[in-house]
Amino acid sequence: MGQNIEMIEKMEPGKIRNFSMHPDPSIIDEIYYYSCFAPSDTMIVPIYAERNAEKFYFRYDSGSWYYDAKFNDKGTELSMKTQTSFALETYASFEFPHFTDSEKFNVYLNGEPKQFIQRIDEYGNWHVSFGVEPRETGELLITGFAEGWTPGEEILIPQWMKTNAKWWSEDRLDDNIFVRGIEFMINQEIIKIPISRDIGGENLIIPSWIKNNAGWWADGQISDADFVFGIKHLVEQGIIRV
Repeated sequence: MGQNIEMIEKMEPGKIRNFSMHPDPSIIDEIYYYSCFAPSDTMIVPIYAERNAEKFYFRYDSGSWYYDAKFNDKGTELSMKTQTSFALETYASFEFPHFTDSEKFNVYLNGEPKQFIQRIDEYGNWHVSFGVEPRETGELLITGFAEGWTPGEEILIPQWMKTNAKWWSEDRLDDNIFVRGIEFMINQEIIKIPISRDIGGENLIIPSWIKNNAGWWADGQISDADFVFGIKHLVEQGIIRV
């Protein structure tokens, strides 16, 4: 529903920290009362796994934690470890780049099948969503990925970043969250820029032409290379501090 925008790097036992809650802009008109929160780095977690000797980027939104993602040799099955600390039922929703319409997924936890929903969003991404039991822990397996996947582009930008760019250009995502996605691309060396200081900042101001570029890129009107060039310009000019 919402999250704290200011990063809290460390919190000692017994210490009280101020925070502010910001509602998800996509549902802000539908929500009138926020009654609880949970501390976490971010609800939407970008991640990648080696698939056919290439990096396969995806992300998930969940009250659980998923890590150590690996594909089998054919690139058709994705396994991860999972750990849930909540003593209540929650959910998980994975977003994968679309490869073919023939991909029909199945989800297993510790060898047992889980009920799930598979769909394609308005940007052409696969979504696989399912419920998570209280303190659910073990090995998650998602099967049904098509064989023969390759990135297909010299500059490989995660599809979720294009979704972020679209939302940002429509003012449905604030600057700081958009910059977090850029930070991920720099850390993963998708954009290769020397890192010397922290990214972002409280007084972050991004030129309007970059927001226009983001919208055009999300709609396929400019190339990945043109979009990356604009991001590099922001960093090199110190508009985004890396």
